[in-house]
Amino acid sequence: MSEPHQPMNQSRWHHVGLAVRDLAASIAFYEAMFGFSVRFQAKLADDIASITGETGLTCELAQLSRAGEMVLELLEFSTSATSATNDKPIYAGAAHASFAVADLDAALTKLEHLGGKRLGEVVVFTEGKSAYCQEPGGSFLELEEFFTGHEEEHGQS
Repeated sequence: MSEPHQPMNQSRWHHVGLAVRDLAASIAFYEAMFGFSVRFQAKLADDIASITGETGLTCELAQLSRAGEMVLELLEFSTSATSATNDKPIYAGAAHASFAVADLDAALTKLEHLGGKRLGEVVVFTEGKSAYCQEPGGSFLELEEFFTGHEEEHGQS
């Protein structure tokens, strides 16, 4: 584990996530305007509620990319479950930066030591595990640890 005052050098920028009101319209815009293409789409319920700490929250998610570039993640959250406060990255216009880290537990410890907080639970996906967080200044971020064998498909090597 790195010391609290040392930067996490074994991390990589992974994606930017944007909360949107209309996923289909946003996909069409980013495809036509910037040449992005959809990598995958999914509907999330328990996982997104757990990672955000927002009970009952659901979302439709799409990850878009262009050849060799960072991933753009678009999330359309259900409106019935949202708390309508700005303390979580789930309202239209909200964004989060995602960083792939070698050790999620160590990264979360460092985040908390520096005054940040985890918003919900650590969620395990097929390719790894992640947590939504907030830094002391208020911006949102996601920390992700990819399991062995999934690094290349997510820009890790």
